Amino acid sequence: MFFALTTAVLLAAGPVSGRVQAASPPQPAAGPPAVATRAQVASQLGSGHVDVQFDARGRVSLARGALGALGSDPLAFVRERSAPLGLRGGEGLVLLRHERVAEGTQHVRIGRAIAGVTVAFDQIRLHATADGAVYALEAETSPLDGFIYRPPGFPPTEAVRRAAGGYPGPWASPPSTGLFIVGSRLEGVTGAHLAYRVTLAYPFKADELPRAEEVYLDAQTGEVLGRLSLVQTASVTVHGTNLDGATVTLNATQDTGGVSMLDTASVAGVTFALLNGANSNGLYTATGGTLSDRGAVSAAEVVAKALAFDKATFGWDRWDFNTSPVGAGGTVLGIAHAGTNLNNAFFSRLTSNGKIYGVMQFGDGDGKLFTPLEKCLDVAGHELGHGVVAGNADLVYHNQSGALNEHFADVLGWLLQPADTGIGEHCIGSSFPGKALRDMCDPSNSAKVVSPQPANMSQYQQLADTSETDNGGVHVNSGIPNHAACLYKQGSSFADLGKVWFRALSKHLGPTSDFQAMVEGTMTSCTELGLTTCQALASAWTQVGLAPSSSGGSCPPNSTAQNGQCTCNAGYHVNAAQTGCEADTTTACPPHATSNGGQCYCDTGYEPDAAGQACVPINAGGCGANAHQEGASCVCDPCFQPGANESSACVAVPGCAVCTDPLSYSDGSGHCICIPGTALSGGACTPVAGTCGLENYTGRCVGDRLIYCDDTTSPIKIATIDCTKNSTHTVCAFGSNGFDCQLPASSCGAVPDTGACVGNDAQYCSSGTLQSVACGATPCRAYTYGGVAVHFCYPCPAHATWTDAAVPANGSCNCDSGYQPNAAGDACVATTGTCPAHSTATASGCACDSGYQPNAAGTACEATSTGGGKKSGGCSTGGGGLWPALALGLMALLRRRRS
Repeated sequence: MFFALTTAVLLAAGPVSGRVQAASPPQPAAGPPAVATRAQVASQLGSGHVDVQFDARGRVSLARGALGALGSDPLAFVRERSAPLGLRGGEGLVLLRHERVAEGTQHVRIGRAIAGVTVAFDQIRLHATADGAVYALEAETSPLDGFIYRPPGFPPTEAVRRAAGGYPGPWASPPSTGLFIVGSRLEGVTGAHLAYRVTLAYPFKADELPRAEEVYLDAQTGEVLGRLSLVQTASVTVHGTNLDGATVTLNATQDTGGVSMLDTASVAGVTFALLNGANSNGLYTATGGTLSDRGAVSAAEVVAKALAFDKATFGWDRWDFNTSPVGAGGTVLGIAHAGTNLNNAFFSRLTSNGKIYGVMQFGDGDGKLFTPLEKCLDVAGHELGHGVVAGNADLVYHNQSGALNEHFADVLGWLLQPADTGIGEHCIGSSFPGKALRDMCDPSNSAKVVSPQPANMSQYQQLADTSETDNGGVHVNSGIPNHAACLYKQGSSFADLGKVWFRALSKHLGPTSDFQAMVEGTMTSCTELGLTTCQALASAWTQVGLAPSSSGGSCPPNSTAQNGQCTCNAGYHVNAAQTGCEADTTTACPPHATSNGGQCYCDTGYEPDAAGQACVPINAGGCGANAHQEGASCVCDPCFQPGANESSACVAVPGCAVCTDPLSYSDGSGHCICIPGTALSGGACTPVAGTCGLENYTGRCVGDRLIYCDDTTSPIKIATIDCTKNSTHTVCAFGSNGFDCQLPASSCGAVPDTGACVGNDAQYCSSGTLQSVACGATPCRAYTYGGVAVHFCYPCPAHATWTDAAVPANGSCNCDSGYQPNAAGDACVATTGTCPAHSTATASGCACDSGYQPNAAGTACEATSTGGGKKSGGCSTGGGGLWPALALGLMALLRRRRS
């Protein structure tokens, strides 16, 4: 059935190379704006069958099918699809992560930037087979039309003051600021803004939840664009202390002050430090090898078990929030006895002395609502689950993405303690006997849970996005995906549930993913894992009112299930009877342009002509001032950005400096300064021994130079390696152990650069991308070129053989024994024994006599001016044969394809 049929339209997105006006812009009397059809968008995203889905803003959110070869440069793959994705001409793309998983599939996360400033929340994710065939693309992007970078209108200190709203401090940790571009991926924002992101952590007070938030302010006007909580809480989650007196063995650390509760052994490479919230968050000290505080014992026990479970089940041991993406190892802080009789537990990321920690805090409860929260293992799994979410998709904590954040935490808690379907049932107080905080399989049953939740999209609660209304219902609406997870587990197993959910979290979701993205992400994950329970998964989502697009759901043709609603696809709108979707009338655009939002945009590789009436090819290397070509796109040079009019012109970024030293960066005032961990010495930034600044073991690439923290030396230091000098065959790229010098990624499989014949097609590897040439009447076969055996379209006609030479360009086709060139010089015919005047029959044809040479037509011999020896081959000169133009042309092609 239809829930609320709406029309998805493609909003006018920034063109790849500029905007052109349609020859006759449409002026419809009524109805929705004309947009690109689904087929048009699909054809630009890939080849063959491509299924395309759109988000509520009409922008491409998902594409599945034959999308093309990933190649060695994922950024180039995305640039080639800039037009359907609505990316701006000249904007930058940033490789966030490129990883290969155990079964060989590849997964890439890409961000956006303009003038070096990151676009917050925007992500494009690619998924490819082991040999590089891209089968899925997920996009969460904002329209950035008209945005142009201008310096902030006030300093960071003023940003902090405005973000704090008059609160003077003190702070739990010093406020921090950064500059980002914020678009419509942040709920409630229209347009695109340069924004300060201010991170605030308020001090903890008795009977209050801690506050830690990111505040986004327009950097010109100071307007607050949004506030996002960094404290993921379970509003009524409780943990109990270990009051039964059970003996628990805990890992600790011996130091000069005695044995402290600093655990470095529970999960190899991860440190867990237990702090005493009742004593100013100080370290505990075990006296005589015994920790007498039972609440602390329970807290240490459940956190250690949760950390170990995440490592053993998902391989997750990345808790270093000082790196991006989150790094391996790190320190997790646990705080027992947080607050005074606090009826809560929570996870947050807080900064102390310049370091970012994941912090797990347990309240003791008041005995009526909750007992001490340190006791509940599933609650510890839930709260630390927020840290796992932060290290992967980093789901924004409001509305549907926030509900998914809570949902994943519930699932991780349930997997840790799967004996029952309740969450937190072991630490509910005397006021709610026999109840749980939440129930995964029966979320709306008030007889089982303290706070009933929706179990189906028909019960979805549309709440205001404020802290007073649960940030848009993050703890309320999480019951819907919880119910789906339970239904899937009933049709599969806990093992399948864990595999599919973690795969979706780590590979297919981003900061602002919604419920429908979760549905599609889990369906894709199930398929990637090769599980036999994917139909049970589709059924589970359908039962809660979230039909996967691949299952068809109950929506009519040309519409897609999104968030419990049937939404018309781009290119269609709701019919008058409100029962289906009918096609829009599309805008008539010139060739090489795409209709989008009622306007025509030039496709990638094209730009408007002078009159703005047509799209013409971008001249190679002719991208205009302050721009350069990357693939088929023009991209602004460093310190330049796209102009405000969406043209191909690039304008200067105020206060920017081009820094050639890879260990330096522009400070925004026209100067280059050394990165932390390095110091200027001899005119260059030089690593300082004993510190790595912000660098980490995972490293980063600047061109093909690898920069990383070398922790194998003593003291540690920043190390740099030029991969092209390290080995002529390596480049700097992301691999299984972070960034490293490695062979370029390839989509060629077993096909080498010397080629292979597949039927009568020649295949070969070019820059990591598999290429194919249909040889047609010319057979594909092996022959020697430049001393190397190659498989390609054989350049010689029948009864002729390619003769290689010391200089490859001098190779030629020569008639076989018993054959000679015909009069046109394009075939070999049987030798008749009759040769032109001044020539002699040879085994390979007719050869001009001494003192004679072939005429221009190659049909007779004429006297030479200097004489010479007898030539070999039919009426030929010293190496050309009768087909020099043919041979040279083909070999030029071969040289190009192998370069």
